Amino acid sequence: MLSCLLEVGFIYCYFKKLDYLAGVFLAFAIALKLSPVLLLLYVVIDRRWKMLFSTLLVLLGIGFVVGLFVSPNLNIHFLTAVLPGILGSWKGDYYNQSLSGFLLRDVHSIFLQQLLRTGLGILFLIFSLMLLWKYHKKNDATDLLSLSILITISLVINTFSWQHHFVWLLIPLIVTFFYLTLRHFHLIYYIVLGVSFVLVAVNLRTPSTVPVILQSHVLYGALLLYGLDAYLLFKESPKNLIL
Repeated sequence: MLSCLLEVGFIYCYFKKLDYLAGVFLAFAIALKLSPVLLLLYVVIDRRWKMLFSTLLVLLGIGFVVGLFVSPNLNIHFLTAVLPGILGSWKGDYYNQSLSGFLLRDVHSIFLQQLLRTGLGILFLIFSLMLLWKYHKKNDATDLLSLSILITISLVINTFSWQHHFVWLLIPLIVTFFYLTLRHFHLIYYIVLGVSFVLVAVNLRTPSTVPVILQSHVLYGALLLYGLDAYLLFKESPKNLIL
């Protein structure tokens, strides 16, 4: 929850042009959870170099402070053994609602799991970056939708995203709701957003009692939200705008 709060602080400072402070918020968010690191991609796309410098400087400062209180051997062990193990590990538990968790539960071939995880992850990331590159800086709405897309995709392509990690989707859910309200979109868009929220919010007490394909409901909700935001970002182009 603290990481989510830090991301909100980052977004607030981002739009207030408080670049150095935004970098501080983002650095601490990344230090707590690695997933927000994808937000750095938008900082680069938007050429907010002061923000990027501030983020990297604070991250270095955090690393320096940790080094003062933690033995070098322990730090080296964490960087060379623990961290790669965390990033490379796959969890097939119901509570892992990332793309990796879905593949482990629903695809039985190890080779196909690896192929789909790598291929789909790269495709999602490339498509997202191309979309953001094309539509960034048109207005505040496109910036908000772009950041929402990155937050969502970071949870989807992560090696493991436990259900409580998806609390970060509150940011894109709220952003999308107010975007639809301000742009006076039709009811169907609110229904899609509502279905996305329900799929993310549901928690199955006994997931083993439902078909395996339905156990990735949080992932489906996240992908639905991602698709909606990507569509809205495309439609934000003046020649495509729907009112």
